[in-house]
Amino acid sequence: LRLTFHDAIAISPALEAEGKFGGGGADGSIMIFSKTETAFHPNIGLDEVVESFRPFQERSGMGVADFIQFSGAVGTSNCPGAPVLNVSIGRTDATRPAPDGLVPEPFHDVDTILARFADAGEFDELETVWFLIAHSVAAQNDIDPTVSHAPFDSTPEIMDGQFFIETQLRGEGFIGKAGIEGVAKSPVRGEFRLQSDELLARDNRTA
Repeated sequence: LRLTFHDAIAISPALEAEGKFGGGGADGSIMIFSKTETAFHPNIGLDEVVESFRPFQERSGMGVADFIQFSGAVGTSNCPGAPVLNVSIGRTDATRPAPDGLVPEPFHDVDTILARFADAGEFDELETVWFLIAHSVAAQNDIDPTVSHAPFDSTPEIMDGQFFIETQLRGEGFIGKAGIEGVAKSPVRGEFRLQSDELLARDNRTA
């Protein structure tokens, strides 16, 4: 899911309006130009995912862009509690890497996050929150390597609303190192909280 999102969000009509290349969105650039894009800070750790996917993509007969989105849909559909997703095929593969700075970071404030989603796809505040459902089946590995595989809620094996409930709870402490940029205190032992999730849960536009 992370690979699917990080590939797709890398598009900016605002940059195009300035005469700059704004990325191609869900065009497979994160895999086609992996040496470039997986070096971007928000894509840390995705190099391993890309390389694990590559043999399957090469055997699939699908374009890279379609394969990434197809994989995300299959992965989501296999999660307990998740809907079965349909996938449209026919994307054009990227011919150049997306520019850096288009993927939201855990240390971004709410204004920055909302502006990025509005630019990428004219997503409003509610739709931006909907994207966070992916965090209900997610864990972090690279933000704080001392607590690798730490989940974002207490039911990471189920796609449910527990993430949203627990993100409303007041944080009590860090489960790993304190003082890491983009990390907030967690209310549940063994649970990791991103600063961006903390802020979105407490802003009147997205709470």
